[in-house]
Amino acid sequence: MLHNEDSLSCPRCKDRFESPRILPCMESICVKCIDSNDKFECPFCYQVHSVPPGGFPINKSLLKVLSSVGEHKIFDRYELEKYRSHLKNAEELVNYLDCDMEKAKAEILQYCENIKTQILDTIDQQVYYLNDIRDELVDEVYLFQKDCIKTLEQNGEELNTFKKFSQDCQALIQSEDFKKAESKEKIARVKNTEWKLGTQKKKYKNFLFKNVNLIYKELKIQQIPALVKRSCQEIDLTNFQHFNLSQHLSGDSLDQEIQVNQLENKVFVFNYINDATCDHMFEVRNLHQFEAFSKNFVDYLESSNTFTLVKIYKNHILYHKHSSFQKELTIFDQNLDIIQNVETKNQFKDLVATDSKIFCLKKNLLSITVYDWNLNKLMIIKQNSSLYPFSSKIEGLFENEEYLFFKEADCFNMITKEGELVKKIPLENNLEIVCFKNDCFYAKNKHTNSINALDFNGMVISSLQLKNFPHFDFDFFLDHDNNFSCFDLCSLKLYIQDA
Repeated sequence: MLHNEDSLSCPRCKDRFESPRILPCMESICVKCIDSNDKFECPFCYQVHSVPPGGFPINKSLLKVLSSVGEHKIFDRYELEKYRSHLKNAEELVNYLDCDMEKAKAEILQYCENIKTQILDTIDQQVYYLNDIRDELVDEVYLFQKDCIKTLEQNGEELNTFKKFSQDCQALIQSEDFKKAESKEKIARVKNTEWKLGTQKKKYKNFLFKNVNLIYKELKIQQIPALVKRSCQEIDLTNFQHFNLSQHLSGDSLDQEIQVNQLENKVFVFNYINDATCDHMFEVRNLHQFEAFSKNFVDYLESSNTFTLVKIYKNHILYHKHSSFQKELTIFDQNLDIIQNVETKNQFKDLVATDSKIFCLKKNLLSITVYDWNLNKLMIIKQNSSLYPFSSKIEGLFENEEYLFFKEADCFNMITKEGELVKKIPLENNLEIVCFKNDCFYAKNKHTNSINALDFNGMVISSLQLKNFPHFDFDFFLDHDNNFSCFDLCSLKLYIQDA
């Protein structure tokens, strides 16, 4: 009898069954996915099963099938595609960093050619009187190009560092030990190599372009376009627009503790207490049309001891309220319409979501309740669980497109969305997380007053110094186009990057 990989995979962790056990509801599950020795909340029938003293019985029929199929099938199609994708990325990065003088010059020429194409194509669609401005902008790009190549020729020996790194990684990828490793180890190795290569690519581009990003700032018709040189080494507050929230938000009397979040569509969500009415308020605003009020949501607070928590996932808003009268979790869409609502038993200290699950960190910081997007409870994750593992109190929950990150005292647990621990990332105590991107994460360094970009080995890729900040009590946000916004917690001013 033929079996496809899906029929031999645990429906909970999606891996090949490991010592499969039969639950009272007749579903089978990995022994590693049973995270309790007493009561087990079933993710299939949603009932609570009592775990027998010796554990749930082994599914011997399924175990025989697994044995007959053999270990050579363990590298399933999904894992193979992941491996191929990361390997292709790593090989492309190897080729990119296998540089010499001519190749480096070509990179500068291509980079500047792309900017010139943006300028030419956009301005050609506008009115003819902009031709003179267009030529000035192109000339500025030529000067930038000339300056970069001049600097490159003066410091050409630095190319050998990147070339050697590329050759070392290529040798590693082609080595027999690398190819013979088991599937998960192969994926881990190639991804680790991919991250290191990605780090070197960022350093190489910063070297080529003198730590400057040349950005073509496209404006509306009747406005004059411009080139913006944005430093890769600093965040200058003078390059930001600012909005005084105390003058723009709807509350009659604002509490100083305004929480600011940003949706994927770049619209901001403001969460605060209106002191005049004791109401809890959400407001959704597009800062490019700040005067055009979008919508608000008003929630009366039963007491001054009411705890509220707001988190964002893509264009959804997760709202948790906990008081002696009411405990609930609510999902809003970007228009502040309620999608789902459920009563909860616990107070949650943090929330994070994926496309299929919502993870709610309980007040004790030692267990996580997991819901689906219909707010059905799926499971409770406890300390030292085999699925979504952590070993001590969790201080925060984060995510990017591929992974979850559970912050412990001195590290992050990097975990797949299916619940498998990938690695522990060391983290210094002086770093405060800003956000996680797909290739790195950003953290505010409280000792140096800078924003560090770190790879998933915990190594610093680059550091952005904070320039012209009146003080450093700011929250920072980074959108999908890598534009920073920052919120002054003292003056209640929100700063938006111009370009």
